[in-house]
Amino acid sequence: MTHDDLPMNDPHVATMVALTAVARERQLTDAGERPFDFADELAEILAAVNARVGGTDELFAGQPATERTELITSLIAAGTQRRPGPDRGIHEATVFRAIVAVTELARQAVAYIADDGRSPFPFADELTDALDSVATRIGGIEELFAGQPITPNMTTVAALLGSALPDTLPGHRSEPVRVLLDVDDQFDAFGLWDDYRWALQGLLIADPDENLPEEARRRAAAADQAIRADYTAQKAAYAENYISTAPQVARDLGLHVPIEVLLGPHYDPAAPAIDPLSEHVTWALTQATVVPATGQAPRDHPGRRPADLPGTRQPTGTGDHPGAKPSPPAPTQPRADSGTIPSPPTKCPSHDHRSHGLHL
Repeated sequence: MTHDDLPMNDPHVATMVALTAVARERQLTDAGERPFDFADELAEILAAVNARVGGTDELFAGQPATERTELITSLIAAGTQRRPGPDRGIHEATVFRAIVAVTELARQAVAYIADDGRSPFPFADELTDALDSVATRIGGIEELFAGQPITPNMTTVAALLGSALPDTLPGHRSEPVRVLLDVDDQFDAFGLWDDYRWALQGLLIADPDENLPEEARRRAAAADQAIRADYTAQKAAYAENYISTAPQVARDLGLHVPIEVLLGPHYDPAAPAIDPLSEHVTWALTQATVVPATGQAPRDHPGRRPADLPGTRQPTGTGDHPGAKPSPPAPTQPRADSGTIPSPPTKCPSHDHRSHGLHL
């Protein structure tokens, strides 16, 4: 059996073909982007192979410890700890075939160990050669990882191939990066929901208390409504800040496409799919967006939630809360290694994908 005139019974060739299939199947989605990082899937494959052959002592039998064995060991460790990603569907079979092929490549190294204790087919070298062929077939390391944020596993694979990763990988993306903003979840993570709840607690107790004078109960009810309106205004201001910060974040990340922010709950089935780049963009947006209650972006106070900062403005119900007006987005600095700043992407307004509109 042959593949492109290459003998498929050769474990090296079988590995090259199987890993190329993994890379190509995940190269493009219907939208034109790769939702999974090839390096992460390779780490998962190597972890499975390592378990099949009995550990790294068997995997690297007959070969000295080298930088390549260290890098592969690092990928194995990462793959062992990796949480399952989104459902891979029929791609799961492609990944399994790669596991089988790489396992045979590993067993070949042990099967031919010479009397001097060395293997003529050291696994680390054979795998590296196969990966180099995969990158060549895909169109180079930039194409292999195009559209993805740089990850530790990606850096490890690049080192294994002796290549430097370009800083412009996200710039290869051709489709808008769609991210979801669930303001309620965000404010809960910021600790602001707790502040709001405590502001209301006394009023919720006082309002139904029939022993209070009627005027006091009316004032409590009015204050309750005002605080709720104030909190809603804070959330609306934050959403506006988040959307207006997106173009600057796109420039800082080297994207040549816009970031689209969709507002809605995280459990909405119409929410955009999550991939490594959208996760990275979401994190960068969250860090760069000014929170109206503090007037600062989270990156300005690393390790501390907005609600934990001294002077955080809580919902007051006075009607003149600064959170009722969106704060300007915090300026961000271009990457030091970016050279010239790319042209700003087209500002894409937020889209509320729920038929009943946005509820804050």
